[in-house]
Amino acid sequence: MYETENLNEKEDIMRRKTITFTSEKIEYIKERAIEFNKLLVFANYTGQVHAIAKALEDDGHIVFTLTGQTKDRAVTIQKAEESPKCVIVAQCTISAGYELPSFPCVVFASLNWQSLHHIQAKGRVLRANKLKKNLYIYLVVKDKGSVDRDCYNAIMSGANFNEKVFE
Repeated sequence: MYETENLNEKEDIMRRKTITFTSEKIEYIKERAIEFNKLLVFANYTGQVHAIAKALEDDGHIVFTLTGQTKDRAVTIQKAEESPKCVIVAQCTISAGYELPSFPCVVFASLNWQSLHHIQAKGRVLRANKLKKNLYIYLVVKDKGSVDRDCYNAIMSGANFNEKVFE
């Protein structure tokens, strides 16, 4: 589904209209946010990042988001790392170049199609300079033919999902 915006007579820009669906994933994430003082959530889609963040904020949690639109990621990450209790909701593609060793639990609400982003995401909390046990949770719609399930299976096998689709 697309919507167009007419900027002038010569140029039309097409962009996807965001469609959201109710999901049990958010309820599960809210439960984990109560269970863990610090929680890192990864989601592939910007709309999903914002929906999760809003639901958590509505429940009174301190929430930081990391997307391509985050202006100063280093400041956001430092504030979260210094906070005694918070949730970071990050877009999967923002998964490299920072450390969050004080976060013991990572929830993947959805996966990016590239295996490298998954490996990098897991590494944000798993740091050689601060070893600890970490919990990784994957929220996957198990229905046959589900993109969620197919993407999960591809990433867990070490392949990129888009490569598996065209095999």
